[in-house]
Amino acid sequence: GHGDVFAIEWSVEGRRILIDAGVCEYHPGYWRDLSRATASHNTVMLDREDHAEFWGAFRVANRPRVTVRSAACNSSEFIIDAEHDGYRTKVGKPLVRRKIHAKPCRIEVEDQVIGGAGQSLEAALLLSPDVSVVRERTGSWLLKHGKGPALRLETGSQVSVEKGIWMPDFGEQIQTQRLWMHHGKAPCAASWSLDRV
Repeated sequence: GHGDVFAIEWSVEGRRILIDAGVCEYHPGYWRDLSRATASHNTVMLDREDHAEFWGAFRVANRPRVTVRSAACNSSEFIIDAEHDGYRTKVGKPLVRRKIHAKPCRIEVEDQVIGGAGQSLEAALLLSPDVSVVRERTGSWLLKHGKGPALRLETGSQVSVEKGIWMPDFGEQIQTQRLWMHHGKAPCAASWSLDRV
């Protein structure tokens, strides 16, 4: 019931770094819509539009069809390569693909849109309120947990920092930050990584 296809969360050394937006309430309205939106999840999207049609408090139409191209998992890493057609009604019938290679202290992600016609491909990362963001140099950002690890985001994409909302429990809205990686116009591909410093 949420726009969370390919969304990720990540903790390092027991400290939450990338978090899910959560759910504030189930009543129809602004907060329910926000918690379900694709733009509220740590995933990739086109033109910041939902990859399914959400209506009412619980209804979903035109769900994306997900294809797992390959997957592997062992005690030290997890790899998945998958695509979905949630934007199939857009011009050029774009397919969104994400490949994730996760290890205990490193995540590598490849985002891609196949087809399409100039739609903006972006990826979002909602940060724990305990994480601060410092730009180091072009393509490099330091994410520092107040009580724990520091991580470095590396990407060739333009990055912007915007306000975000975390809803850890019913009736709660906590201010935090959301990173947006602007990958380019469809068709295109980009990659990014997070490493323990």
